Parts: sequence; structure tokens; C-alpha cells
Amino acid sequence: MAARTNPTPSDAALAATAIATRGRTGSEVHHPASTASTTTTSTSPSASAAQAPASAGSTAASPGRTTNHNTGCDTALTSTAVATARRAGTPERPSSTDHTGTSITSVSTNADAHVTSATVGFAVAVVAGLALATRAPLDAVVFGIVVVGSAHLLFEIRYVSGRYRSVLQGRVLLAVNAALVAIVGLRLLGVSWSKPVEVVVLMGLLAGIVAVRVPAGTRRALGLAAVAAAAFVALTQTGSWFVAQAWLHNLVPVVFLWDWSRTITSPARRRGFRGITLVWVVVVPTVLLAGLVDGVLVPGTATASSLAGSAAVTTAFVPAGAGSLAPRLLAAFAFLQLLHYVTWCWHLPRTTPDATAAFDATPVGSVVRGRRFGLLVVGATLLIVGLAAADYVTGRITYTAVASYHAYLEYPILVLLLLDPRLTRPSRAAPAAT
Repeated sequence: MAARTNPTPSDAALAATAIATRGRTGSEVHHPASTASTTTTSTSPSASAAQAPASAGSTAASPGRTTNHNTGCDTALTSTAVATARRAGTPERPSSTDHTGTSITSVSTNADAHVTSATVGFAVAVVAGLALATRAPLDAVVFGIVVVGSAHLLFEIRYVSGRYRSVLQGRVLLAVNAALVAIVGLRLLGVSWSKPVEVVVLMGLLAGIVAVRVPAGTRRALGLAAVAAAAFVALTQTGSWFVAQAWLHNLVPVVFLWDWSRTITSPARRRGFRGITLVWVVVVPTVLLAGLVDGVLVPGTATASSLAGSAAVTTAFVPAGAGSLAPRLLAAFAFLQLLHYVTWCWHLPRTTPDATAAFDATPVGSVVRGRRFGLLVVGATLLIVGLAAADYVTGRITYTAVASYHAYLEYPILVLLLLDPRLTRPSRAAPAAT
């Protein structure tokens, strides 16, 4: 057996150089000149021997044309160098491009570029949303879903499907789609027994996600127990359960905003963004529910009141027997819904291009990407506007049925984030979808 030798200083230098360039070997095309400069950074004999094939491969390419003929050699060099680095104690730098999904480096860059405008924008939205929620909350709730409901639905589906593509793919994606389409169908049928069946389908989906995605152990057991407890509550208190879901849906964007803010490199700016987020999700609703602004609360216009009554709008988020709390609940719900729309229709679409690109790379995304996605948003909005104009009740029922898809699409991600956030991160081994 050959004796094991300690790495020389030149071997360590070669290792450090190769590790630094490792993230580029699979994601960039190489010019002959740049390849040559990369492979000549070490003067050790082992490096010279490794350079010969790379030089031969690179000289075969004509100037001005890109080539990746030397990729195999670079990979071999990198693998050898990484092994050397591990023996020498040189830390291995992870590559941000080794994942299926979004790149951490580019996400951080986008977050830093937008954090100031995002913080200011949400501050303005808080003021405007509070004004509308106190003076015309019924108008916000009644007409909001007609005007921007379809847009926020589609933007959220695009973001969640792209950002968490490592989770929503393969058999998991098929199971999620089958369950959510079944729920949409149940709501459109409008049969009396649809709600209990909807609960069973949803909880079965979540239990399956936990069983498949969470490794065996305490976390999986806790996840399955939580799903079982939620199913029990939902089936025994069905009316209250669906009221709670309406409120939860408006609060869910906070999870994604917090996740986005993790990539802000400046601690002070990160705290500023999270601070304004807590203002709209905690402080303002608390002020409204505590009755501190009861003197300025106005339900809204007569038109909104008439439509809300015909469609029983408030029963979806104001529990029976609320009494004097009903106006406060209405104002708080309207405010949260408006900030919910701001998150999905303004903030995340403009600050997460990597999530959009990941969605565009999926089979569905490749069909509706770019301008076609904009046309889809406009078309869906006009459809709901037309239905609501002809008969508001029909338009609202149709929208809420279809919207259940995007509302429940969040649940598998939320469950995994609560059990272990690492489970939602892109996998190094996952192949790119075609």
C-alpha cells in the first residue's frame, strides 16, 4: 500500500484556487484565454501536469467563440484539489449555483437593492390602508377581490412555485395539484357536504407531505400530530375553522417577507424592514381591535353594503355573535387584506426575479412566461370583473373557489418551514426540471 503523503504548500495553493473557481465550472462558459489563466495559477508539478489537457482543449477553440470543452478536465482538477484541501484543512466554499431554485447570492443582491424602497413603500401602504380600512372597509373587501384578486392570486402562485420549486416538483407537485384542483371543484359544486371533504383532502395532503419530506424522527412525529390535531378541530368546529383560515391567509405573507428579509446584508436595514412589517401585521390590527379608533370607523358606501349583504361577505371573516366587535373585525380584516395585496402585487414580483425565473423554467411557466403572464393576469381580472358586474354573488363564488388553490398552496410550504426551514431550501442533488 502506498504511503500517505502530506500536502505541499503548492498543493494547498492549487486547492484554494480550484475551490474558489468551483462555483463557475458548471454554470459559465469559458473563453480560451480565461481558461488558460485559471489553470496556470500554480507552479507545482502536479498543477503543470493537470494543465496540459486543459490547454489542449482550450486551444482547439477559435478566438471569440465560447467553449466548454475543458469542463471535464476542470472538474477533475477541482475534485482532486478539493480532496487535497480537505487533507490540508482548507475550508471548502459552497457554491450558490449548485442548487435547483434561486441563487442566494443574487437574492441578497436584489434584497439590498430594494430594501429602502420596500420599507418606504410599506410605510406608505400602512397609512393609505389604514385610511381606507377605517373609512370604507366594506368597499375594500367587496371590490378588492374583483379589482386585484386575480392578479394577487397569479403572482402568488408564480412566486411560491418558483421560490420553493425544490419542494413543489415531481410526485409531490402532482399530489398537491390533484388535491387542490379537487378542492376547487368541490367549491364550485357548492354541495352541502363539500366543506368536511375539503378538510379531509387538505389534511391528507399535509400528512403525506410530512411523511414524504420530513425525515423519520421527532420532527415528523410532531408534524403528523399537529396535522391530526388541526384535522380534529376543523372537522368539529368547521365554521370557526374557515373563518380562521380567512384571517390566516391575510397573515401568511409575513412568513415570506421575513424569509426575503434574511438576505438583506445590512442588519440596520433588515431591522427597519422587519419593523414596518410588524407594524402592519401586529400594531395596526391591535389598535383597530382594541377600539382605539372606533370614533372614525365608517362601514363604507351604500353600494358596498348592499353587495356585501347579498353575498354574505362578512360571514367569511366575522364570527357569529361578534356583536360590538364586528366593526372592528371588519376594519382589521380590510386593512390586512390591503397589505396582503401590496405584498403579492407590488413587493414580491419586483424584488424576487430569481423566483420568477425558476417558475419560468417549469413546463407551465414556459408557456405563460413574460408578456403572456401579463395577459393572463389581465384576462383573469376581466373575467371576474365581468362575472361580478353581471351578478356579484356569482362572481364572488367563482373567485373564492378558484382562489382556494393559491390559499392552500401555501400550506405545504408553511408546514415544512415550521418543522425545519432547511427542508424548503434547494437541493444540491435535484436535477433541473424540463
